[in-house]
Amino acid sequence: MNQQQVRKVNISRFKSGALSVATATYWTATFKGRIMSAEMTLNNLGGTSGATQIDVTKNGSSILAANLSLAFNASSHSTITTSFPGAIGEPNGVPFQEGDVFAIPVQAIPGTASQDLTVDLWCAVLDV
Repeated sequence: MNQQQVRKVNISRFKSGALSVATATYWTATFKGRIMSAEMTLNNLGGTSGATQIDVTKNGSSILAANLSLAFNASSHSTITTSFPGAIGEPNGVPFQEGDVFAIPVQAIPGTASQDLTVDLWCAVLDV
């Protein structure tokens, strides 16, 4: 039986300070792979009602089934998804090529802005 080892890599993007509804950060792929999960972490969730919501786009189109969201009063400072629409193949995930551009737009923030956003894209590297 043939086995294929999968190399995994974490692409971590950080936006310091108070967030606003705008694109927080970008990443241009330097290898071929699949995004297997996306994780959002906030150092400060914000102090008043509402939630911080982000999207992850590839070349301008969302790759998420739903925005990642953390409420201002959430018990955890991070959330993760492995749910991607139409994800197929082995390993599962969103395929990408070298040169694809990923953006992390902030879609919503609480009344008192959340701060210090980190987004981790967990990827499988495809050598073929």
